[in-house]
Amino acid sequence: MRTLRVPHELVGEVAALPERLTASAQARGVPPDLLEGTINSLGSDLLQLPCFFDRLTKMWGYDFGLSIALRNDQAAFGVHTYTPVDELLDVLFWVRRRLPDASRNQYLHRLADESRHQDALVEVLAVRVLPDDLPIRFEVPAEVGHGTVDWCLEPTEGGRVLFDVKNRTADLVSYLDVLVTMPRGAEAPPPAHASSVLFRSVSNKFEAHDPGTCSHGVWVFTRVKQEEAELTRAFAALDPCVVHFAVVSNWKRECRLLLNPGVNRERLVRILRLSENKARITFEKSS
Repeated sequence: MRTLRVPHELVGEVAALPERLTASAQARGVPPDLLEGTINSLGSDLLQLPCFFDRLTKMWGYDFGLSIALRNDQAAFGVHTYTPVDELLDVLFWVRRRLPDASRNQYLHRLADESRHQDALVEVLAVRVLPDDLPIRFEVPAEVGHGTVDWCLEPTEGGRVLFDVKNRTADLVSYLDVLVTMPRGAEAPPPAHASSVLFRSVSNKFEAHDPGTCSHGVWVFTRVKQEEAELTRAFAALDPCVVHFAVVSNWKRECRLLLNPGVNRERLVRILRLSENKARITFEKSS
């Protein structure tokens, strides 16, 4: 088992990941054969991960992910490296149920990459609450270039919905860099960062379309609140014929939905099962 990188003050108990996945699955009444296959799909490296009972959250988490390098030779560990075990189990069950073998293996390979682990988790977090009868495809060819688009949804009416999922951390790094240089006890300032970074590498995968026949968008996960006016300006800078919508979300799937003209808001909210909560995602600068 790998060495646990968690301050000892936060650690109640320690266990291996298979043990905690098993306990979580058994508490849900998961059949043994489904449980065994799901755990074995992780591969040997992930099965060596350490888990800990977090005294603050009263939940079991596992330690996996790259730390964030900050100025003054400091490094940040936290929500980007300590993930609830239940969340991983939910992802594994969804992938096993919804993705065909080739796509599942491709996804699990990405999940096992420590530098992309959080990216892989949010890819599924964006879609795992969608109904099982909604056709969904993973990593479909982009309309432009040689890349891929993370998800293609094919509802029975209104055309396809294609979107990429982005796990943006640059704004978190910038904000943490500010915090580590502040005097002890000083009040933290509101986040200051470039919202345009959220939408980087989005427009170059799509062709222009009428959103009534095929909707293009991006789902961005961020751990830092965005300034409302800056966010809306950054979205408005995108070609409205190419990128029709953006979902800016936290890890609870609370979101701020941004739309260009012609997009049916009610349909998109229904298909993606969005939980709009502007106050949780953005703030407004005081005048």
